[in-house]
Amino acid sequence: MISRLIPFFSIAILMLGTGLMGTVVPLKMKSAHYSDFVIGAIGSVYYLGMFGGSISVIKFLDKIGPSKTFIITTCALSLVTIAPGFEMHLLLWFIARFISGYNLAWLYIIVESWVLNVSNSRNRGRNLAIYMIVLYLGQSVGQLFLKFTDIKTLTPFLVSSILVFTSIIPLLFSKSSISAIAIPQTLGFRNIFKISSTGIIGCMISGVILAAIYSLLPVYFRDYGYDPKNIATMMSFVIAGGVALQYPLGVLSDKVDRRLTLMGMCCAGMLVCLLMLCLGHFTITSALLVYAAIFLFGGITFSIYPVSLNHTCDHVDNTYIVEVTQGMMLAYGFGSAIGPITISTVMNFLGPNGIFYSFIFVLFFFNVYMLIRTCINSKYEVSNEFGECK
Repeated sequence: MISRLIPFFSIAILMLGTGLMGTVVPLKMKSAHYSDFVIGAIGSVYYLGMFGGSISVIKFLDKIGPSKTFIITTCALSLVTIAPGFEMHLLLWFIARFISGYNLAWLYIIVESWVLNVSNSRNRGRNLAIYMIVLYLGQSVGQLFLKFTDIKTLTPFLVSSILVFTSIIPLLFSKSSISAIAIPQTLGFRNIFKISSTGIIGCMISGVILAAIYSLLPVYFRDYGYDPKNIATMMSFVIAGGVALQYPLGVLSDKVDRRLTLMGMCCAGMLVCLLMLCLGHFTITSALLVYAAIFLFGGITFSIYPVSLNHTCDHVDNTYIVEVTQGMMLAYGFGSAIGPITISTVMNFLGPNGIFYSFIFVLFFFNVYMLIRTCINSKYEVSNEFGECK
């Protein structure tokens, strides 16, 4: 039992470090007077690295196994995390953030594949929700380190690097903790899309939104006059919302059609975005209302990825889980790569509130897509050798 929990301990510590760095990077660049577009470009490069890492991970899993891959990748991530802290050079930051995203994609795929392999269709939503709770809770708590460090110094980079490296320690106590991953089978991205286009689009939409949250939401709060410590608190509330709603939405998606769950989440997300726009336009400064809104928004948007992933896994055998996870991460990475740079462009034209106009647009698009797919599937039974196309 303890052996099964060890990957969760590792991912929690890892997220403490990466969560801190996710907020430090845009704030450090903002303090150096870089434009929102450049900050968005840095965020896109990070997720472009994640997209690239998703393509190559299976080769290493085949050769050296998941546990050793996790350890080697974490060491590399620790080294590249501290590098930008030594020099405020734009090229160095682009390279470091690309490599960070590349390595993190490997770690996500390893742990998510393990979680999915030890689950079934009746408890997959709950188990993946628990994993996401651990992940986002680590990120949320990681934000709080910013209250005790100065972004103008090397300290936050050093703290983040140490935390990332420390995540290896739990795995050293168990040689078989993540060895439950099934041997990858040949499936291909095109077939994954045929099996569940909703799952692929959902993961891509999740990437667009979450990458913008991590890369540009701190900039949004900064433009509205919040100082770094208050921004860290705000970001903690966003991620804490993701922690709080993961399990109830995961359980709901196990009991109700996952597409209906996703459509309801999109509608709720658009309503929260409209509320945030009102808070901006009418300068309502109620901190309690802002906290409640971003908490709910985090809970909704952070749950899109696991529900979309679960929807796809419902239609494949466990021998395809690693490749399905890889395909979902590819979609997430693609969305994450285009999200920050696209939304930062919108923010340059529309101001800070451009981020929430963009969120409304992508959530509306996803909702309409799912509605169309649901109507088509209700009239025609579309099937292929891998199962129904959802």
